[in-house]
Amino acid sequence: VEAMSHRPDTEAAVSMPRWVRSLPFLSSFHAPLPKMGEPGAGDLDATFLRLGELLGAATEPLVVRILVAGTGGARSWVLSSGPAGCEVTNDTVQPINAEAILDADTWTLIASSRLSVLEAFAQGRMRVRGDMRSARRTAKQLYRQDAPDS
Repeated sequence: VEAMSHRPDTEAAVSMPRWVRSLPFLSSFHAPLPKMGEPGAGDLDATFLRLGELLGAATEPLVVRILVAGTGGARSWVLSSGPAGCEVTNDTVQPINAEAILDADTWTLIASSRLSVLEAFAQGRMRVRGDMRSARRTAKQLYRQDAPDS
């Protein structure tokens, strides 16, 4: 199975068994996401705005919530992608297609392209619930951009 991104795998992703990386569903997640910045001092908002830019427009509406737990409690960002583009908010009245739950340290590694989504999931650092087809569609949208690192 061909990777959806031309980005190199992280060292940990390369060490995963080849059969795991070759599964059609998981192949969407083994390469790191495009770099969204280096969140520091609790400033995660900028990385989620960048994620919304990278996600861009979708032909079918897609609503993904990312819940990040930190020392000050949990915060969530909702990415609502549709034909007009992607809006990033903290809440939505629309039904959520998929949700990722992780801690702030894990998000920092993902946002800085040092950890892939598959690695975070495999290490138990991230949970995903909801429609997995929507999660995969989100990854496809992010990789199709193949945006340069910020």
